[in-house]
Formats: sequence, C-alpha cells, structure tokens
Amino acid sequence: MKNTIFIFLVLAIMSCNETDRPTGFPHSESTDNDGIETLTTQSENSEEHVVTIMDKGLQIAMCQYTVPAGWECIQDVSNNPSDGMQMRHQVDFSSTNNQLMRNKGTLAYYHILGTNRDMMIQKLIQEGCQDVSQLQMGQMTLNKKVMNDPATMQKMSAMLPQGTQFEQLEVPFTGVRNGQSIQGRVDISHFGLQDYSGQISGGQVTVRLLMSSPTLFTSTEEIASRIDKSFKSNPAHGQMVAQIMSNTTRQIDANTAANTRAHEQRMANMQQNFDAHQQRMSGMQQSFDQQNQQWMDRNFGNSSTSSNNGYGNHEQFIDQIYEQSTLADPSGYNVQRDGQYNYWYTDGQGHYHGTDDINFDPSSLGNGWYQTEALKP
Repeated sequence: MKNTIFIFLVLAIMSCNETDRPTGFPHSESTDNDGIETLTTQSENSEEHVVTIMDKGLQIAMCQYTVPAGWECIQDVSNNPSDGMQMRHQVDFSSTNNQLMRNKGTLAYYHILGTNRDMMIQKLIQEGCQDVSQLQMGQMTLNKKVMNDPATMQKMSAMLPQGTQFEQLEVPFTGVRNGQSIQGRVDISHFGLQDYSGQISGGQVTVRLLMSSPTLFTSTEEIASRIDKSFKSNPAHGQMVAQIMSNTTRQIDANTAANTRAHEQRMANMQQNFDAHQQRMSGMQQSFDQQNQQWMDRNFGNSSTSSNNGYGNHEQFIDQIYEQSTLADPSGYNVQRDGQYNYWYTDGQGHYHGTDDINFDPSSLGNGWYQTEALKP
C-alpha cells in the first residue's frame, strides 16, 4: 500500500489533479502562487469561460480548465481529509449537442486484498455509464498512439518510482444517452506495482469517458484535447494532499512497528511459558510418565497420528504459535510461510501466495501459478 501512496504523492506534487487527464501529462501548468486566490474565473477569449474544480472534502480549489462556448461543467469531487484518497469524483464537461467528457478519477487495488485492475476499471466504467442505456462495450486494447510516443513514455519513466509499470488502455462503446445514439471511448491509465518477483501486486487506474453522436465524435475528441491542454493546477491542493498522504504513511509505519513489537512480546511470553512447561515436565517423577504420555498424545499427537508427509497435531500446534502455514514443496521438503490463509498458490519454484479470497485468480500472479493446500494432520 505504501508504494501506491507513493505514486499518489508523485502525482499530487506534479499537479493537483492529474486524475482528470488519464491520457498523459504533457500539458500540465501550475499557477504562479499557492492558494485559491490565484485561480481566476476569466478567459482571454470572450467565447470561452474558466471553471474551477473544487475538492469538497478538503475544501480547497484543485485546478482550473478553460471551457469552450456552449459547454458547461458539472462537478462532484471529494477527497478524504483523513488519508487524501478519492471518495467521490465525477467531472462532466458537456455541450448542448449531447457531447460529453466525463472524468471519473482514480482508484487503487491490491491483489492481497482480493482486488485487481479489471475490477477497478469495471467499477469506474459502470459509474461513468449510469446514464447510458443499451450499452455495448468493445474490447480493451492498448492505446498505441500513447504507448508508442517516446516523449510520453520517457516522462512516465522519469516520474514514476522503480518497479512501476505504466500502460494506456482504451475501450470503445456504443449506447443511447438522452434519447440519442452515441459513440464513445473509455480512456484508462494504469500504474502497476511490481513485487520482489517482478509480478504486479497492486496499482491504480484512472478513467475518462468521451461520448457523443457518431457524427460529432471526432469534434468531441478535439474539444476534449483543448480542455485538457487548458488545465492549470493549484499547487496548494497538491501540497495538502501530499502532506496528508505523508502523514498517513508515517502512521502506517508507526502502527506496523507497534504491531511488530506487540507480536514479538507475545512470542517471547509464549516461549517463556513453553520453557517453563518443559522444565516442569522434565522434573516429573517416573511414576507420572505414563499419565504425562497420555496427555501429550491427546493434546499434541505422536507419530501414530502424523500423516505420511510428517505433519501431525504437534506440527499444527507449532504453526498456530508462529502464525504460519506448512506446505509440501515440490522439492520434497515441507516449507513454512507466514500467515494462515484459506487458499494458497505456488509457481512450483519456491514462491507462494496466500489469500482468503475465494475468487482470487492465480493468473494475476503470472504464468505457471496453481492452487495448492496447506498441510493438515
């Protein structure tokens, strides 16, 4: 999660709301000074007007766009004051001709929590198409224009932390909106975070939708590009989000450290109790041996209650103490991994992934992953 927060911090510092421009970052501008007072409402072109996007959650202006004559902006944007993350985000730029550019903002996902890229994309698309009936979605493909643009890819490589993958995707669609047949496209920016094995373990997606009648779609794309290029950020908003997220990261570190210390103390206390128990057991008289053996057999098991893989009640008890699971590795040895999950997956090369999500897709970890099971007595 900290890596994802770091990406949000980078984007927040570069621009107050990069989530409003999912097709890249080539046109971002900042105001000369911090604060709302620097955001004007006038345009040099009398046929255009300037709109200010307000963050209701943080109660501060986020950015400005210059909107062409005949277009209006309807917005509902709110970031969480506790962690700076998106709670609601919908910014509509629309014309009287049923042309629409709809920004849906950014959502994060984590495989370990049972969420993935496609789930977040589907959620934002469903929200963005609520007023579209007879919806027909096409196939999601790479936006080759963006992915093959050296300048854009070079800027992404310089901006993002190591181990982060960027891809620009698009999905065509058709439907009916306001009683009119429409053509549309979903623009998706995806930032994937790689784990130590090079597999994507989480990330974030940003979604924007364009839609209009088929005859006006090219014009809609051109106007959307003009609106994007007019973007001006409010640095004060970016600094506020960065500070909130930085505080969140520090709090996560503090909580993790506290939990680690508490866990180590619990383990130390359990070890002391175990050592004391062993001393008491070793000091028992011979006459108590038989009774003691019966108690041990009943509570911890012996070789007669162990399975062919050498895993019995005693091994299960040890796993419970150390909050771990034992799995049969293809090497022929039993291995231990932290956590006691309901479902385990392996690539057969000594790597394991545990989850409690019954719907987890092992293919999200890469090729060759398959389900295995923790040993039981």
